[in-house]
Amino acid sequence: MPELVKRIKPSAVAIETFDAKGATLSRGSGFFISSGRIITNRHVIERANRVDVHLMDGKKFTARGVLAIDGEGDLALLQVDVPEGFAAPLQIIQTPPQEGESIVVVGNPYGLEGSVSNGIVSAVREIAGYGKIIQITAPISPGSSGS
Repeated sequence: MPELVKRIKPSAVAIETFDAKGATLSRGSGFFISSGRIITNRHVIERANRVDVHLMDGKKFTARGVLAIDGEGDLALLQVDVPEGFAAPLQIIQTPPQEGESIVVVGNPYGLEGSVSNGIVSAVREIAGYGKIIQITAPISPGSSGS
C-alpha cells in the first residue's frame, strides 16, 4: 500500500473556494486527470467566485475556469494553468474494480491536506442514467469531497 500511495499522492490536490469578497466558501479535494485538468465534485465549487488549487508540494494555483459540469453526477472539470511537469495526472483505467478490492483515498479532511485512508470496494452498481457507480468503505470526511 505505501508504494501505491507514493504513486498517486502527487495527483491529488486541495481545493479552496472564495466568494466575491474573498471569504472562504468551501474546501474540498480533487485530482489531476491530465496536465492542467482537475476533477472534483460540483458542490465543492458551486457559488465560487475564485477557486484555488493547492498541490501536495505546497504550490498554489488559481483555476482559470470550469470546463464542464455534471450536475446529476456532482462532478466538475477545472482548467488550471500549471507549468510543464507540475501536474502528475492520475492514470485512469476503464475497467471497473471488483467487489472486495482494496482502495486508497487521498483527501483533505478538515483541512488536513494529503491525508490517506483505505478501504475496499463494497459494491459496483448499475444505476439508470449514471452507469456504473462504485461504492467504497473508506471514509470521505468534510474537505475530502472530490477525492
